[in-house]
Amino acid sequence: MSPEHPLHLDELTLRPWQPTDLPALEAVAGRLGPWMTWQPTAFLDRALRNWATGKSYNYAILTTGHPTPIGNACLITTENATELAYWLHPDHTGRGIATRATRALLDQARRIGAPHVDLRHHPDNTRSAALAARLGFQPLGQHGTELLWRHRLLTSQP
Repeated sequence: MSPEHPLHLDELTLRPWQPTDLPALEAVAGRLGPWMTWQPTAFLDRALRNWATGKSYNYAILTTGHPTPIGNACLITTENATELAYWLHPDHTGRGIATRATRALLDQARRIGAPHVDLRHHPDNTRSAALAARLGFQPLGQHGTELLWRHRLLTSQP
């Protein structure tokens, strides 16, 4: 089963990225600082290809009254894990957008049958740590250069 789309959350809409979103990606790519070092065209190509194959589900985040994407929320699926990732244009942080988008993707992870969802972030990214804790993720410690958190969605039956 694949996740639903689009997702409507009050003043937010999460939908798959579209080729026409490239200018929005180009506008934000240089503003994400040390956290993201990707090229916009490659990101968009990968997002479209991976959604079609079920490897990952990248949702563009849009707000009411703002016709272009302001961020991304993503579920990455592998044989053994489901990981959640997100980013927002710096002009749109601090308003609960990432929290609402992440919560919606936890619901989608549950829908596709993931037993748990992992979230990783750079140790200096205190906002991501706060978001993870707020949504019930449990810290698992440092893995490589990132901190790893896990949110258990389903409990195993004895």
